[in-house]
Amino acid sequence: MKPSFVKILIVSVLFLPFLSFAEQIDVGSNFRYTSLEEALQKSVDGDTLVVNAGIYPGNYIIDKSIVLIGKNNPVIDGKNHGTVLTIESPNVVIKGFTIQNTGILLDKEDAGILVTADNVSIEQNQLKEVLFGIYFRKADGGILKNNLIEGKKELDIPRRGDLFRGWYCKNLLIEGNTFKYGRDVILWFSHQSEITGNNISGARYGLHFMYNSDCRISGNIMTYNSVGIYMMYSKNLVIENNLMAYNRGPSGFGIGFKDLDNVDLNQNVIADNHVGIFVDNTPRDVDSYVKYIGNVIAYNETGIEEMSLLINSYFTGNSFIDNYNQTQLSNTQQPDNDFWKGNYWSDYSGYDKDRDGAGDIPYKSEEFVENLIGDKPELKLFLYSPAISALNYASKAFPILQPSPRLIDKSPMTKPVMPAGVPVLKIQKETGFILLSLLLTFFSALFILLFFKKNKLTSGLSRKRQSKIISMNTMRNV
Repeated sequence: MKPSFVKILIVSVLFLPFLSFAEQIDVGSNFRYTSLEEALQKSVDGDTLVVNAGIYPGNYIIDKSIVLIGKNNPVIDGKNHGTVLTIESPNVVIKGFTIQNTGILLDKEDAGILVTADNVSIEQNQLKEVLFGIYFRKADGGILKNNLIEGKKELDIPRRGDLFRGWYCKNLLIEGNTFKYGRDVILWFSHQSEITGNNISGARYGLHFMYNSDCRISGNIMTYNSVGIYMMYSKNLVIENNLMAYNRGPSGFGIGFKDLDNVDLNQNVIADNHVGIFVDNTPRDVDSYVKYIGNVIAYNETGIEEMSLLINSYFTGNSFIDNYNQTQLSNTQQPDNDFWKGNYWSDYSGYDKDRDGAGDIPYKSEEFVENLIGDKPELKLFLYSPAISALNYASKAFPILQPSPRLIDKSPMTKPVMPAGVPVLKIQKETGFILLSLLLTFFSALFILLFFKKNKLTSGLSRKRQSKIISMNTMRNV
């Protein structure tokens, strides 16, 4: 039997109070809701809150699946107390805000935004003067995109919080963000995540990994940190097209590996760090690997330094350019293996007779001092002293001092290769100097042209005057 129209009408009326309809709620001084707190209380799942320009007090808890859109950059101010926004419901979007002034309690993990729900998107915001920046805790599918996140620069690095922390998360996308003046950008127990196109500077570890798997790190810039990237206890990682430069803190690694398995380090530029690549017990498992392919390791004090025997580590197509020590390997290495093939070495002194791009004699890493420092790290104190150069010269002049090679590359490249796709570092500090140099060059050239023009004119006048004098003398003589 089909239900009658009257029964349907009665059921609809009974359930009407429980139905809700998504709407747009405008917030601001000229709208119905002047208080963001009141608008959040009145909102329901699916609503969009458009928050207009103004300063709103912070410490809100968002427990509904809503969208918050900032119009003309509204400010949510935590007034130096606690966490500014806490998101406890899934499918929330936060976009277009300035979020500032968290508390400073590390034990409370005061943050700009704390997320404890799935599928939350945080895009195109500015977070300033925050202890912890954005914290995803047991929150899968989160998106962090095109945000500026700045920590409390006045605090010493150990007193700062992490600019981003992902804790027990999956499928995170961290893309196109700028991170400054924090402790780390760190992921713990977070899997199937992608970190791409970010710029991280002024931190302890630019990017810090602990117990993660199946992640991709690509197109990032890590500069002026203590360490660019440090990876620990993780597996199945792809690290490609990143720039790690000028990381010269106490350890100063461009990139560090500890207890990793199945890593592909491809097409990165690692330049001007204390140590380009630091390797400790990686790979860890006997059946796993690490592949170093097509990277540029340049102008570091040490190109690659390892703390244990390199097993199942393959170096192919890398360019080692003018590192003070190209490698610092332990004396337990077996140099005559197939781990090193087709790399470029700026100190290679061989030749390429058939011009096929590969050297005709092997490259051997056998610098006397390099081996000496590998055995006695405390001798780094004398790294740039004249004694070091003298010892290296003596070892080449007297073969009896020549050490055994730590590695042999049987087919070294004769030309370096620059990876494609690595982001370009924009040097802003030098802009004024470059403009000043161009102006000085222009005015110098103008001065020189005027000087020559004046001299040419003076010279012409002098010649005319001399001709006139000669003519007058000639007439007098006649």
